[in-house]
Amino acid sequence: MSWGDYSADSYERIDYFKQAREFDLKLFYENYTGNRMHPRGSGGQCPFCDGGHSFSVYWKRRIYKCHKCQWSGDAMNLVYRLEGLKGKEAYELIKSLS
Repeated sequence: MSWGDYSADSYERIDYFKQAREFDLKLFYENYTGNRMHPRGSGGQCPFCDGGHSFSVYWKRRIYKCHKCQWSGDAMNLVYRLEGLKGKEAYELIKSLS
């Protein structure tokens, strides 16, 4: 795909990523994993390495980060890695749990 090719599908994917970044990351993490976080968004259990209380939310960047295994990403990345869902399906899951 060249930079000049834009399809309705590519716009749709960008829209889902943008909208998914607006949800409450802490609330989604707690509802999705069943684990609790500190009210400020730190001290969660990493769903990838089970690294104790090393999972945090970085509010300004709208991402998660594990300080043990070094994984980081947004809610869409988290759902993709755990469930294999992309685009609209991932967005719908995030929306239902936020």
